[in-house]
Amino acid sequence: MYKRQSLSGPAEVAIGQAFEVRWEGPNRARDYITIVPEGAPDGAYLSYSYTAKGNPLTLTAPHQSGAYELRYANEDGGAALARSAIVVKDATAAVQPPAEVLAGSAFAVRWTGPDRPQDYVTIVPKGAPPESYLSYQYTRQGNPITLTAPVDPGEYEVRYNNEAGRTVLANAPIVVTPVQAAVTGPERVVAGSGFEVIWSGPAYERDFITIVQPDAVESGYLSYFDARRGSPGTLTAPEQPGRYELRYVLGSGPRVIARAAIEVAPR
Repeated sequence: MYKRQSLSGPAEVAIGQAFEVRWEGPNRARDYITIVPEGAPDGAYLSYSYTAKGNPLTLTAPHQSGAYELRYANEDGGAALARSAIVVKDATAAVQPPAEVLAGSAFAVRWTGPDRPQDYVTIVPKGAPPESYLSYQYTRQGNPITLTAPVDPGEYEVRYNNEAGRTVLANAPIVVTPVQAAVTGPERVVAGSGFEVIWSGPAYERDFITIVQPDAVESGYLSYFDARRGSPGTLTAPEQPGRYELRYVLGSGPRVIARAAIEVAPR
């Protein structure tokens, strides 16, 4: 019978952190190493790995801080063959966004934190639940990361989150302010004709200028052009005569931020 069983892991880890555990034991077919709350009953497990996978093994710390223990156990039952105390600590993180950004604009956020595989930085409405997200980037994508501001002005917060634990490790306030735009075209055009539109606005990626019926949804479009092409731009009037409107649309919403009435006359 194999008489030596032992575990060797770190004394402390941060919540959600991956860490290595070395072990000695019989390495039976269903033996495994796990981390559990201190005093948990035999058979309990959280993150675990079978000893057949190698030595050392990698486990992931729980997403709640406190006193835990590592265990060498067998899936078929029985008491743990070896135990080792481990403390799970709260992770530290911080985010540094600008105090204000324009609606729909891209902005940089610097961060510090554990940079675990599923950690991400996001912007959400102030006071939103922990699992909420709008624009986001995983921390593994770099530092700083780039987010896109919501199209609706108001009070928001930037957060450092962990997707696996749905835990907010850090947050910072940010105000999204209105963005200005304008569109100007002829009051009346002939059906099917091309005409010029003068506009001003932020010209973000995916922004566009279009002509639509006045009751069209904000994402609606007929003839359109990309705002990044510059001002003026050219649209083609619809074939159906009637009342229409020109629109500047924030493509990231989409959200209409400027309108102007236009009439399409019969040929």
